[in-house]
Amino acid sequence: IVGRNQPFWKLDHAMQSTLDPNDYTFRTFVETLADPEMRELDEHWRPQHDFLVYETYDDIFDLARFRTAAATLEEKIGFRVHDARRHTRHGIDGLTRVGGCGPDTPPLEILTMRTRGEVPEPANLYDDELVARVAEWYADDLALMRERFAGSLMFDPASRA
Repeated sequence: IVGRNQPFWKLDHAMQSTLDPNDYTFRTFVETLADPEMRELDEHWRPQHDFLVYETYDDIFDLARFRTAAATLEEKIGFRVHDARRHTRHGIDGLTRVGGCGPDTPPLEILTMRTRGEVPEPANLYDDELVARVAEWYADDLALMRERFAGSLMFDPASRA
């Protein structure tokens, strides 16, 4: 969204938006997800639970622990994972997390930070209202994360109540 890549324009078009791209804050983005159709618009913000098509899986990985997932795949099935995130600039690993930003920080400010190798601390982009909304809309995903990856959540909405 911040980089105004294809998912941003897809969302903007679907919303039939007249909003200036500089006004798409994190709060604005989350508020668009109130519409279930918008949550299904892109695989990056679609509920991940939608992708679970089998009753059981050999493994489900927490990609916040990417190295562990890669090592497990190589050990179990001989599949060597090549981590291309630093080449694609997809993700925030390799960037320095800094405070001072919140859910209403202008996207241009965040984009400027990225050019300096910085990124807002992700948890700071949420306030209690956004936590509650995301927890409601992604309840199945959060339940799966709690079950499979205890202690891995950035925040646990249940503990904030």
